[in-house]
Amino acid sequence: MLPAVFLLALSVIGWSQESRLMSFEMEDQLGRVHSDEEYRDQVVVVTAGDKKGSKYTVAWGRAMIQAMDPNVNLGRVRYIQVADLKSVPSMARKTVRKKFPQDELQWTLMDWKGQWAKTYDFERKAANILVFDASGTLLVHAHGQEPDQKQARALADAIKTAVHAADTIILGGQE
Repeated sequence: MLPAVFLLALSVIGWSQESRLMSFEMEDQLGRVHSDEEYRDQVVVVTAGDKKGSKYTVAWGRAMIQAMDPNVNLGRVRYIQVADLKSVPSMARKTVRKKFPQDELQWTLMDWKGQWAKTYDFERKAANILVFDASGTLLVHAHGQEPDQKQARALADAIKTAVHAADTIILGGQE
């Protein structure tokens, strides 16, 4: 049973079209391939945006961290950054890749076909944040430009709930 706060978050933030973590195999800006298989049995937080929305993703990440309960086991959370690049012509892709950090720890999936945006009905010109539980079920889809503290709190609460559920399963139902 989901806590009342979590249900409120769903009604405030809303559902997207797809309710599961999609199957994907996609390169990052460094040419390394990532797939959904890497995220099995993990709580997953996706931040994404098109060119105009990407400038808000870092602020949303900070807002979620500030709203997070310090006792949450963030070691159970995996993060995926997605760049919605479907509007980039193929001849400009190499140039666009080079605009992203070339640090292996700051990778971003290069979504040249707009698969994520289409699957989860992303809001254009905004940051889109998705939270999936360890079974791959979409819990929350939020979007916006400047972070909203109420939505950041709802996202943090969804992450906390998902981590707690995942930890409970790992511990065999012991709390």
